[in-house]
Amino acid sequence: MVEHRSVVNQICWLVDYLKIEPADVMLHKAPFSFDTAVEEIFPPLIAGATLLLARPEGQRDPAYLIDTIQKHGVTIADFVPSMINEILAEPGLPDCTSLRAVVTGGEATTPALRDRFLETSGAQLINGYGPTEATVQASAHRCEPGTPSGTVPIGRPVANTKLRVL
Repeated sequence: MVEHRSVVNQICWLVDYLKIEPADVMLHKAPFSFDTAVEEIFPPLIAGATLLLARPEGQRDPAYLIDTIQKHGVTIADFVPSMINEILAEPGLPDCTSLRAVVTGGEATTPALRDRFLETSGAQLINGYGPTEATVQASAHRCEPGTPSGTVPIGRPVANTKLRVL
Protein backbone atom coordinates (compact mmCIF):
# COMPACT_ATOMS: atom_id res chain seq x y z
CA MET A 1 0.00 0.00 0.00
CA VAL A 2 1.37 3.43 -0.95
CA GLU A 3 1.75 5.66 2.08
CA HIS A 4 0.54 9.26 2.21
CA ARG A 5 4.06 10.57 2.83
CA SER A 6 5.37 8.93 -0.34
CA VAL A 7 2.63 10.60 -2.40
CA VAL A 8 3.50 13.97 -0.83
CA ASN A 9 7.18 13.30 -1.53
CA GLN A 10 6.42 12.52 -5.19
CA ILE A 11 4.40 15.71 -5.63
CA CYS A 12 6.95 17.96 -3.92
CA TRP A 13 9.80 16.36 -5.87
CA LEU A 14 8.05 16.95 -9.20
CA VAL A 15 7.29 20.60 -8.37
CA ASP A 16 10.98 21.13 -7.62
CA TYR A 17 12.33 18.98 -10.48
CA LEU A 18 10.21 20.70 -13.13
CA LYS A 19 10.41 24.10 -11.43
CA ILE A 20 6.63 24.45 -11.60
CA GLU A 21 5.57 28.06 -11.04
CA PRO A 22 2.28 29.97 -11.03
CA ALA A 23 2.72 30.87 -14.72
CA ASP A 24 2.69 27.18 -15.73
CA VAL A 25 -0.28 25.34 -17.23
CA MET A 26 -0.28 21.59 -16.66
CA LEU A 27 -2.49 19.30 -18.71
CA HIS A 28 -4.51 16.65 -16.87
CA LYS A 29 -5.85 13.90 -19.09
CA ALA A 30 -5.26 10.64 -17.22
CA PRO A 31 -8.22 8.83 -15.64
CA PHE A 32 -8.48 9.73 -11.95
CA SER A 33 -7.86 6.11 -10.94
CA PHE A 34 -4.55 5.97 -12.85
CA ASP A 35 -1.34 6.68 -10.90
CA THR A 36 -0.25 9.37 -13.37
CA ALA A 37 -3.21 11.48 -12.23
CA VAL A 38 -1.21 12.17 -9.04
CA GLU A 39 1.50 13.82 -11.16
CA GLU A 40 -0.97 15.72 -13.28
CA ILE A 41 -3.34 17.08 -10.64
CA PHE A 42 -1.48 17.91 -7.45
CA PRO A 43 1.86 19.50 -8.51
CA PRO A 44 0.27 22.45 -10.34
CA LEU A 45 -2.19 23.01 -7.50
CA ILE A 46 0.56 23.02 -4.88
CA ALA A 47 2.71 25.37 -7.00
CA GLY A 48 -0.19 27.74 -7.69
CA ALA A 49 -0.10 26.90 -11.40
CA THR A 50 -3.08 26.25 -13.66
CA LEU A 51 -4.50 22.75 -13.95
CA LEU A 52 -6.14 22.29 -17.35
CA LEU A 53 -8.61 19.40 -17.58
CA ALA A 54 -8.76 17.68 -20.96
CA ARG A 55 -12.14 16.61 -22.27
CA PRO A 56 -13.21 13.04 -21.43
CA GLU A 57 -11.33 10.56 -23.64
CA GLY A 58 -9.18 13.43 -24.94
CA GLN A 59 -6.06 11.52 -23.96
CA ARG A 60 -6.71 9.19 -26.90
CA ASP A 61 -6.75 11.91 -29.57
CA PRO A 62 -3.32 13.28 -30.54
CA ALA A 63 -4.76 16.04 -32.76
CA TYR A 64 -6.97 17.23 -29.87
CA LEU A 65 -3.98 17.16 -27.49
CA ILE A 66 -1.85 19.29 -29.84
CA ASP A 67 -4.72 21.73 -30.34
CA THR A 68 -5.30 21.93 -26.58
CA ILE A 69 -1.62 22.60 -25.88
CA GLN A 70 -1.60 25.38 -28.47
CA LYS A 71 -4.92 27.01 -27.51
CA HIS A 72 -4.36 27.00 -23.75
CA GLY A 73 -0.60 27.56 -23.55
CA VAL A 74 0.11 24.24 -21.84
CA THR A 75 3.66 24.27 -20.48
CA ILE A 76 3.87 20.79 -18.90
CA ALA A 77 2.33 17.48 -19.97
CA ASP A 78 2.74 13.78 -19.26
CA PHE A 79 2.45 11.20 -22.06
CA VAL A 80 3.37 7.55 -22.44
CA PRO A 81 5.91 6.97 -25.23
CA SER A 82 3.31 5.41 -27.53
CA MET A 83 1.23 8.62 -27.34
CA ILE A 84 4.30 10.74 -27.99
CA ASN A 85 4.77 8.65 -31.12
CA GLU A 86 1.16 9.38 -32.15
CA ILE A 87 1.62 13.09 -31.42
CA LEU A 88 4.77 13.13 -33.55
CA ALA A 89 2.75 11.67 -36.44
CA GLU A 90 0.41 14.69 -36.35
CA PRO A 91 1.33 18.11 -37.69
CA GLY A 92 1.53 20.86 -35.13
CA LEU A 93 3.94 19.76 -32.40
CA PRO A 94 6.58 22.32 -33.51
CA ASP A 95 3.88 24.98 -33.06
CA CYS A 96 3.39 24.03 -29.39
CA THR A 97 5.86 26.71 -28.35
CA SER A 98 4.45 27.07 -24.83
CA LEU A 99 5.34 23.44 -24.03
CA ARG A 100 8.52 23.39 -21.94
CA ALA A 101 8.48 19.91 -20.40
CA VAL A 102 7.02 16.50 -21.21
CA VAL A 103 7.29 13.70 -18.67
CA THR A 104 7.10 10.21 -20.10
CA GLY A 105 6.99 6.75 -18.58
CA GLY A 106 4.93 3.61 -18.31
CA GLU A 107 6.71 2.12 -21.31
CA ALA A 108 10.31 2.06 -22.49
CA THR A 109 11.37 5.26 -24.24
CA THR A 110 13.46 4.33 -27.26
CA PRO A 111 16.44 6.40 -28.42
CA ALA A 112 14.68 6.92 -31.77
CA LEU A 113 11.57 8.34 -30.07
CA ARG A 114 13.69 10.52 -27.79
CA ASP A 115 15.63 11.90 -30.76
CA ARG A 116 12.50 12.52 -32.89
CA PHE A 117 10.78 14.32 -30.03
CA LEU A 118 13.79 16.50 -29.21
CA GLU A 119 14.28 17.38 -32.91
CA THR A 120 10.59 18.28 -33.32
CA SER A 121 9.76 20.02 -30.05
CA GLY A 122 11.49 22.71 -28.04
CA ALA A 123 10.37 21.02 -24.82
CA GLN A 124 12.46 19.00 -22.40
CA LEU A 125 11.78 15.28 -22.33
CA ILE A 126 11.97 13.61 -18.93
CA ASN A 127 12.06 9.82 -18.91
CA GLY A 128 10.45 8.61 -15.70
CA TYR A 129 10.62 5.11 -14.35
CA GLY A 130 8.81 3.41 -11.54
CA PRO A 131 6.11 0.89 -10.85
CA THR A 132 2.85 2.08 -9.34
CA GLU A 133 3.94 0.56 -6.03
CA ALA A 134 6.74 3.15 -5.98
CA THR A 135 4.29 6.09 -6.01
CA VAL A 136 4.30 6.83 -9.74
CA GLN A 137 8.05 7.31 -10.32
CA ALA A 138 11.16 6.07 -8.61
CA SER A 139 13.64 7.77 -10.93
CA ALA A 140 13.88 10.35 -13.70
CA HIS A 141 16.28 11.25 -16.50
CA ARG A 142 16.42 14.50 -18.49
CA CYS A 143 16.93 13.46 -22.09
CA GLU A 144 19.50 15.47 -24.01
CA PRO A 145 19.78 15.88 -27.78
CA GLY A 146 22.72 14.18 -29.42
CA THR A 147 23.23 11.58 -26.70
CA PRO A 148 24.51 8.18 -27.81
CA SER A 149 22.05 5.56 -28.94
CA GLY A 150 21.50 2.44 -26.94
CA THR A 151 18.94 2.69 -24.20
CA VAL A 152 17.41 5.78 -22.64
CA PRO A 153 18.51 5.75 -18.98
CA ILE A 154 15.96 5.50 -16.18
CA GLY A 155 17.92 8.23 -14.42
CA ARG A 156 18.50 9.06 -10.81
CA PRO A 157 16.21 8.42 -7.86
CA VAL A 158 13.56 10.98 -7.01
CA ALA A 159 14.04 12.83 -3.71
CA ASN A 160 14.14 10.66 -0.60
CA THR A 161 14.22 7.49 -2.70
CA LYS A 162 16.85 4.80 -3.19
CA LEU A 163 17.19 2.60 -6.24
CA ARG A 164 18.37 -0.98 -6.04
CA VAL A 165 19.14 -2.57 -9.36
CA LEU A 166 19.03 -6.36 -9.19
